[in-house]
Amino acid sequence: MPDPITDFTPLLDPEILEFINISNRIKGAYGPEPTLEQMRRGFDETCAHFHSGHPAGITVSDSTTAGIPTRTYTANASGPVILYLHGGGFVFGGLDSHDDICADIAAATGLTVIAPDYALSPEARHPQALTDCLAVFDTLPGPVILAGDSAGATLAAAITHRRRDRVLAQVLIYPWLGAPRNTRSYARNANAPILTAAAMRFFHDALVGDTGATYAPLDDPDFTNLPPTLLTAAEFDPLHDDATDYAARLTAADIPHRLYRDAGLVHGHLRARHISPRAAGAFRRITDTITAIARQQPPWNRRPPAL
Repeated sequence: MPDPITDFTPLLDPEILEFINISNRIKGAYGPEPTLEQMRRGFDETCAHFHSGHPAGITVSDSTTAGIPTRTYTANASGPVILYLHGGGFVFGGLDSHDDICADIAAATGLTVIAPDYALSPEARHPQALTDCLAVFDTLPGPVILAGDSAGATLAAAITHRRRDRVLAQVLIYPWLGAPRNTRSYARNANAPILTAAAMRFFHDALVGDTGATYAPLDDPDFTNLPPTLLTAAEFDPLHDDATDYAARLTAADIPHRLYRDAGLVHGHLRARHISPRAAGAFRRITDTITAIARQQPPWNRRPPAL
């Protein structure tokens, strides 16, 4: 296994360093041992700082779907619905934390985006978040594009594996797909900015406690008949190898997919898309791929199922 990187500063663009420094300053205001409430407040304040507003032409409305609070971002184009599941380690986040990200996805693709406010851990351990998101998914007519970042990608993939015949495609952004484990990226990026290996163990413990529950899509022995998949992996992220290992399983099952390894980026870089050219390029690849899938022009050898 590689030795952990001890200094990320010379490896990162100034814009990404700015993103990291701002995030650390906001969260660091609560001291070295914040309470869970303070950690959530720091996460929310970081999201609010980088919030970029709603693009013109996007209508945003709140409602309840299958008993779960949801927010809908309506654009002008017809096509499949995107169900977007937010990240935050299953512990942080909600309708506001990824509000501008969902709005920008709707604007860039022209598609309607629906975001559920699923229950958080440790108050609601696995499988409650998955149960909430499945309940919302099951109300949506027709094929759906499932998308999510980090823990949201865990949920997106988990739903895909359970409802693979109804998913048009899945978009997994710096995904968490396996329990914390002994991979090269966990070793190399153990002390990475934004997300560390220790933080992943904290999130894992909050999610499952001492139940021993299995939640990871990589644990599924059956990868057959999954839909086309887009995966992105940030270079400086303990979760980098989750994406590459999942892509290897898709290759073995002959599932069309694309894996983008985003050089020079860290976990959570979607939030830096308006200040970092690298992050902006990564976001554009995601939305361009979603648009191509919706138009049935995927960048793979096999076409997705017809709408």
